[in-house]
Amino acid sequence: MTDAGTARMVIETVQSTLSALDWLSITDSDVSFREHRPPTVQFWTLTRLQILELSRGIPPTAAQLQALALFPNLKSLRLNVDRMLENDAGGTNTIVGFSKLQYLAISGLTGCVEAFVTAISPPVLDSLEVTVSHTHFMGNTAVLSTHQYQNDIESLHARIPPSVRHYRLVIVTKGWDVRDCIYDIGKVFKPLRSLRSLQSLEFAFLTKEQVPLPNTALDSLRDAWPELHAFKFFSPDHYFDMDNDIDPDYDDAQPERRSQHHYRTRSPARAFRPGDLPTLSAIAAFAQAHPHLRELHLPSIDLLSLPDVDLVPILDHPLRDFRVHDLTPGIPLLDCALMLDLLFPHLSLHHARSARIGRRMDELSLLLLAIQSGRSGTYRTRAERLGGYQGDIPISTRTERGFYLPPPSPTHTIMQSSSIPSRRSLAATPSPYPRRGSRRNNGRGPQTYVPTDRDGYTSDSTRSSDDYSYASDDVRRPRVNKRGAWYWRILRKCGLSRIVPGGRGRGQLEPPP
Repeated sequence: MTDAGTARMVIETVQSTLSALDWLSITDSDVSFREHRPPTVQFWTLTRLQILELSRGIPPTAAQLQALALFPNLKSLRLNVDRMLENDAGGTNTIVGFSKLQYLAISGLTGCVEAFVTAISPPVLDSLEVTVSHTHFMGNTAVLSTHQYQNDIESLHARIPPSVRHYRLVIVTKGWDVRDCIYDIGKVFKPLRSLRSLQSLEFAFLTKEQVPLPNTALDSLRDAWPELHAFKFFSPDHYFDMDNDIDPDYDDAQPERRSQHHYRTRSPARAFRPGDLPTLSAIAAFAQAHPHLRELHLPSIDLLSLPDVDLVPILDHPLRDFRVHDLTPGIPLLDCALMLDLLFPHLSLHHARSARIGRRMDELSLLLLAIQSGRSGTYRTRAERLGGYQGDIPISTRTERGFYLPPPSPTHTIMQSSSIPSRRSLAATPSPYPRRGSRRNNGRGPQTYVPTDRDGYTSDSTRSSDDYSYASDDVRRPRVNKRGAWYWRILRKCGLSRIVPGGRGRGQLEPPP
């Protein structure tokens, strides 16, 4: 029996159950973009549905959409609308219904999406999510031009129901620079100013080029949405093509099966023109005009036009999440961090503890965390309770604290040492927990905990005793593998240690001669 025959048999078996469903999600993993096969499940007849999710391979017809609009309890709908313009007239009739629809996620060509939003009028729609691509090919002919692209998006924004409080726009382009498709971002924002009840606004650009937010555009939105909680305008550096609504031909890569994840890397960004980057002054004015703002994501900041730090007043805005996705390399970030701390002193910086050196935003977050810690002084208050220094610093074990924390990595141990460390000083902190299998030490030296992951080690609890060798002074030799080899090369270049062969790929740390 073929796969299609098996599917029909299963559907016939569970047909009586389908009519009682209130949540249905249909994903067609074998998508055909040019031959719309009839769906296996007649979803437009399941009138008890409250949540319906359809993949891009199952775009409903206008008649099926009208049937969905009459569902009495439909509250959430996700679908593709690429078949909205298939009739001869080139347009669609009004679709009456969707009386209880609160969440709508649609994808497709800009013209089809705009036509669908024009045709419906859901009275209580709260959240709208739109994914659009800039071109579509019928044979070898492109049916959408770059000049038409921005006009369609402006028309779409002008037809968004006034009840919408959360709006997300995802733009996917193939080959063309999005700045050629959207040549004036200020005009794209202008129709959205009428949505006075808007609380969250997100623009995500899955494009080859970075998309700037001009300083004038951000400044023009100063008094747009008084209840705004989140404003996100960004182009992620890397992303997974996990959504069926995303064009598989993006980045001119050979598309694989849509059910798989596609990892994309953006091309090097073009140089921004003067005025493409928002200034710190425009950011402060935007935040002050939106007192409820809690999340602010921007594509970049103009680091070349920072004011004098002594001239920046205290704004004390309650913003909690601040992200910049592209910071100009080679420019120090300390002054920027000092000014941001004056504007947004309540930022949540827990993610900075796992920062990766080399990422500019992570470096800025580390500076903000250091400034925030120094300003709050909670660590100093705790230290004052211990009294004055008595010639030694008592260190409680992890067992006494009641929880387990991994020991500091060897990098921290080396950086804190003012002299060349000995082999014993490089040994990691002993683990308080017995090893798996309750292996005994047999008097061969201290049981040493080995850090995990990024430094190229394996945890002591999952490592066999064969992975260790022992030196005459009872110090264990860490195993050198491909993941950890970079760490030992850095130590050797810094003159902190050298590797002495220990057999079977192992090495022993020793101070340089």
